[in-house]
Amino acid sequence: MDVQPERTFFSLSGETLTLEVVGFNRPLLIKKLQKAQIKIKKVVILSAQSTLLTIPYKQLQKTFAICNNMCYTCSVRERAGLLCILKNLLKRVGLVLGAVVFAVASIFCNGKLFCLEISGLESVGEIEIAEYLKANGVNVGTQLSPDVCKRVQDLLLKHDKIAGVTVSAKGNALIITVVETTPSQSRPQIKREIVSDCDGRVSKIVCRSGTAKVKVGQIVKSGQTLIIGETFDQNGEVLENVNVEGEVYISTTIAQSFAVGENFYEYEKTGNEYCATALRLFGLTFFQTASPYKYCSAQTSTAKLFGILPITVVQTRYCETEKVKTDMTVERYAKEQAEKLRLDTIVKGATIIDSKYHVEQIASGEYLITVYVTAERIMT
Repeated sequence: MDVQPERTFFSLSGETLTLEVVGFNRPLLIKKLQKAQIKIKKVVILSAQSTLLTIPYKQLQKTFAICNNMCYTCSVRERAGLLCILKNLLKRVGLVLGAVVFAVASIFCNGKLFCLEISGLESVGEIEIAEYLKANGVNVGTQLSPDVCKRVQDLLLKHDKIAGVTVSAKGNALIITVVETTPSQSRPQIKREIVSDCDGRVSKIVCRSGTAKVKVGQIVKSGQTLIIGETFDQNGEVLENVNVEGEVYISTTIAQSFAVGENFYEYEKTGNEYCATALRLFGLTFFQTASPYKYCSAQTSTAKLFGILPITVVQTRYCETEKVKTDMTVERYAKEQAEKLRLDTIVKGATIIDSKYHVEQIASGEYLITVYVTAERIMT
């Protein structure tokens, strides 16, 4: 049986439904629906048994009743119409508002300054440059143009720490490359005192200029003055201020403690990876996704998109790891920690006198490891 469906883009009077009806006697079904005054807007034949029927939403119950009486299987495939569109929009109100805000921001922010990309800095900080430009009228929201680039270049060339600079605009950013001035040779400062930077016992004093305030064998604290840049007469009166020259040797003991279990584990990569991408705009992060793994390592990289808005793309690669038991023992771990502390102390310029460790069981399967390093440090 041929059916002439109503041709409409969408119904202004209400919603429409597309139903999938599965049964054998399609002509009989359509005849009964028409007899029940159900408006069939569209018929699509999928197979010998399956048919798509588009009907008004308000006639859904009547259609279902007819299909059930004929032992047909009936299910809703799609909803359409103005009311349906409005409902979907209401469900996504946040997305709609975000799109509106983004569109409005794009209009008002087009061609305006939102970030500085500065390279070539060593002694001068980015914040110092930003504050300097702000004080001279170049700030967030400034309309970018070739004139502004020239103005920024002229301003930076007046800075006493900048010898050369190039400025260009890209999207909402100013790309600034600077060459700093070579610092002039400053006069050596006069050293007025030597101060201890650790607790310990004085083992040796070499005072070539100034006056020692401590004696060999004396216990000193961190921050205590060891030699001052003054000389005195027999009555204790200051004769003159001098530049301090000398060394004070201090013997100090460094201790570190660790509570460990009897089993040791390390994390090995399983080979599974997950890459998450987020967007950062005006200090806010969107579409951020947490790691799907219980244990993992993460690597994050960023890239800037120079468009209407200063958007940063943040990509995080999560590599799944699993906890694996090792053959490490408490005794071996204690030795390694003692050696690590000894090497760290040497790197800081000290001479090692002694190194040892102590292991104490504090509970079943729990141990307290204490490592000690006795070293001599030179204060100059």
